[in-house]
Amino acid sequence: MIFKMVYFLLYIVLIFTPIGFLWTSLPESFGISSNMIPLLNYILLAIIGVIVFRKEYKDSFQKSFENKRKFLVRQAAVYIGTIVVGAVLVNIFKIQSAQNQDLVTTAFKKVPNLLFILSVGIAGPITEECIYREILIGKVGRKINKTVMSIISILLFAWVHVMFANLKEIVVYLPMAAGFVYLYLKDNGGLFSSTAGHIFRNSLSAILMMFII
Repeated sequence: MIFKMVYFLLYIVLIFTPIGFLWTSLPESFGISSNMIPLLNYILLAIIGVIVFRKEYKDSFQKSFENKRKFLVRQAAVYIGTIVVGAVLVNIFKIQSAQNQDLVTTAFKKVPNLLFILSVGIAGPITEECIYREILIGKVGRKINKTVMSIISILLFAWVHVMFANLKEIVVYLPMAAGFVYLYLKDNGGLFSSTAGHIFRNSLSAILMMFII
């Protein structure tokens, strides 16, 4: 458990404090720009996350594929369902563009495509699922209450993607957060199931962005 808490603290330090910008201390020959730093932090956190949560990933992988058809149907249903609900909420609240999505679009234009895909499509989801699902629900949920921690997980995940921007933009992220929690909890799908859904969603969005922008 101690390694999980250290990982949680490392996530906070790298993502939300200036310490995460230590990449700038590397020689200029590495060609690291300010736009690349958050992406590199997520890749570093994802690598560490897979190591720290390797048992959880292994166990949940086995459980998820006990019934491959059910797993795939659930993944597809959550993806389509959250897209539809999200679109309805965006229309109801008349949200033109979420700030976080604008930042992602800006970063995409200024970093190598491979780095963008690896960080946004794969590393980000791995990191966030380790934090918001496995630690908050899987670990803290044993001490408090899984239902309570599931709600906190959804709200925190959505809020982090909005931070102090227009708070109503949180509705863009609530459906997908709820979908990932569902994948994590349903039939003990666990960390692999929620991560798979998150990676599929982000990777598809990142790839489409490459062709649209």
